Amino acid sequence: MLELLAGKNFDVTGNEGSVVKPVEVDRESPKIRGLIWFDSGHDESLTPLDATNVPSVELDDGGDAAIPLPRRRNKSAEDDTVVTRREETKKSRVESANPSKLFEGLEKEFKLQQCRTADMDELGEELNPSLVKVLVLGAPKSLFTQDEIDRIVEFVNKGGGLLVANSYDSLFEQERRVYEQEQDLLEIGEEVFSTNKLMEQFGLRFKRLLSYPPEDISRFEPHYIAADVNKVFLRDPAYIEVLPEMPKDVLGKLQVISRLPETHEVFASGVDFGHGRVVAIADYAMFEDDYLDYGNHHRLVLNIFRWLTAQNIIDCVDTSIDPDVVKGETSTFSITLKNSQKDRLEYVSCLLESSSGVGIESPTQEVRSIGPFNQTRLQWKVTPHQLGFHQLRLTIEVSDRETLFFDVAAEFECLLDGEIELLVVDANGVATDGVKVGQPFEMRAMLRKTVTVQDSEIQVQLRADSDKVHLTSMETGLGNRWRVSASDAGIVPITVQVGKSNRKLQPYLLQVTASLQNQIDKLAQETLQPLLAQLQHQVSVISERFNSDEIRKIPCKIYTPEDQLRLLNSPATVEQKLEALRVARLEQRANRPLVEYLMNHLAPTFSPIHGCCIPYDANLAKALSDRNPRLAESISQNLLISAGDEGRLSQNLAALVLHEKYGHGFFFNHTKLGQQLAILYRHGMTRNADVKNLKAPYPRSLYLKYREPLHALWDSSVVVNEGFAAWLEVTVLNQMGGVMAESAHRRRTFLFDDNGLTARAKKSKYFEAFPPFRSSRYREGYES
Repeated sequence: MLELLAGKNFDVTGNEGSVVKPVEVDRESPKIRGLIWFDSGHDESLTPLDATNVPSVELDDGGDAAIPLPRRRNKSAEDDTVVTRREETKKSRVESANPSKLFEGLEKEFKLQQCRTADMDELGEELNPSLVKVLVLGAPKSLFTQDEIDRIVEFVNKGGGLLVANSYDSLFEQERRVYEQEQDLLEIGEEVFSTNKLMEQFGLRFKRLLSYPPEDISRFEPHYIAADVNKVFLRDPAYIEVLPEMPKDVLGKLQVISRLPETHEVFASGVDFGHGRVVAIADYAMFEDDYLDYGNHHRLVLNIFRWLTAQNIIDCVDTSIDPDVVKGETSTFSITLKNSQKDRLEYVSCLLESSSGVGIESPTQEVRSIGPFNQTRLQWKVTPHQLGFHQLRLTIEVSDRETLFFDVAAEFECLLDGEIELLVVDANGVATDGVKVGQPFEMRAMLRKTVTVQDSEIQVQLRADSDKVHLTSMETGLGNRWRVSASDAGIVPITVQVGKSNRKLQPYLLQVTASLQNQIDKLAQETLQPLLAQLQHQVSVISERFNSDEIRKIPCKIYTPEDQLRLLNSPATVEQKLEALRVARLEQRANRPLVEYLMNHLAPTFSPIHGCCIPYDANLAKALSDRNPRLAESISQNLLISAGDEGRLSQNLAALVLHEKYGHGFFFNHTKLGQQLAILYRHGMTRNADVKNLKAPYPRSLYLKYREPLHALWDSSVVVNEGFAAWLEVTVLNQMGGVMAESAHRRRTFLFDDNGLTARAKKSKYFEAFPPFRSSRYREGYES
């Protein structure tokens, strides 16, 4: 990539993977445009591509050979997509991954001194906009001290450019190191932080993309960085979260450059901060040598560095148009042009074009001049005459100095006039198919005005034809909107009356379903409570110790997945798990890594503090199982049942209550080892303790001192604890007969197929000394 920049009038003083000291220059010269490459933890570009095992994609690059795409993460084994692979590959592109190629042609012109990846102290006073124009953090995996963060912020504030390009893997590594720092409390001298601590100074935060990663992006907002950019390919994307409040030094609005398809999360953005600029982009791959030939990566990279070094003549921001336009009515497309230079900008010509079926009034507009660092706003009248989606194209010419092309400057939908549509939205403003009992919703009448109907005639009145639904008009200037609440499930007709003529439209059928909490309350009352009484009798036949007050008083509750995660995890660790759950509810494709991560943290659990905790969401289980059929049984067991399989509900619930409440409950209350572990649990001293949140000085110091024996104590208990719980549930289910006995074999098979003990033994000193015989922790103890 540096070779590319050096060929485009950039002075390059850095290399990927290390900090390079700038060449000796005249410090009084204002023309230095040095780039410094700092802490690039991404190393894929240092390994040549394996052309014999790489999927390919067809690109129109003037040749017949396919361009090899590097492997992508999260490729599920269940993904049935077949990608053709050609034997011929472009040798030059494969060789471009060789790091020695990076400096060919540069060493003759520049004095390059390679050194190890260094911390900010090695830069010393050289991190100054008068010497270094751009600081690049390329998928960094190391962390930053607060002093380093402050110096970078100061560098940008004084006029420097900052490019931060993260990836899923780099974020994961940063989070891992932060976690290790928090848990191990290493003697590091001072606390260190991830790049998010730095990015928060600019109103942004990187987050790992947990949904199935898209292949590419082909939609960009009008911004200098996106000029002539139509497609970029992704390999390891994350996404960018925009903070609700921008820091005071951020100038103007946040400039969103592109969003991910489907999820619409921000992928790239630009920020004017103080006298400098910041670009955040959520996939580092496009900057690597072996990726530069894909899509419009060349152009995008050059645009980014030109913008960061303020070499662009003009900026275009703040584009707007109504997303929905009624056929035959006129809407306004507008854009702001900014002069980024200290000299007056003269003769700017803008041409707006569209797809067929859209009329544009005065498509060409000219601006005589824009003052230094000043701006002007242009507007066009746009009138669609054809239904459907339309796109606008924009060309900006600045004298004969620069031309910017935006193939998609904006898009909108032309809608049929005269249509009335009722829309139900939840508390977050998200459209939904129906309402849920006990939860607030809003109903809106979406009006499509015709040219023959007056405003006074299109006022809408609604009436619910059942006392199950209550409608309240919102009298706050929000015409044709109502608050809606439901007291019972069912299908309720809504009568729609329009205008003074009392003309009634076809009734709208509102689907009212029970909320998840409503389902849980009903399940607990009608199924769980009678089952607990029956199970209490059954276990008492085995031993009277199950009749003790300690066992009887163990709570047994069903929770929503969100409530269970919040109950059993600390605030410091629950955020990532809730994010995984949120993404899982939205995911539309197979995503095995996400589901496995979620199922590892969301399962029926016994807690010596909270008792037996069972998560339930049949619809979520059904959706995840349909997309990940090989994990269907685990998903169904972890979330109690899948929708459509309610015939097994009592069986699954009985098995889980026997396992958690009576199996683990007996162990923690009636065995000496279990009682000792329960004490440790109540003080937070578990095998995976959240050290940072343990009370100081005790028990934190005790945990750190006795960490290894504590781990051995927990590991030594897992076989007898899980084995006894498995034996108890299978034995009692068999004794109950009927459908309960039929479920015993299914549960036994499910538990014995577990391989969790093998994974745990690899990280355990206890199992290193006492290797398990079975891969299943349940079978190991059951057979004993």
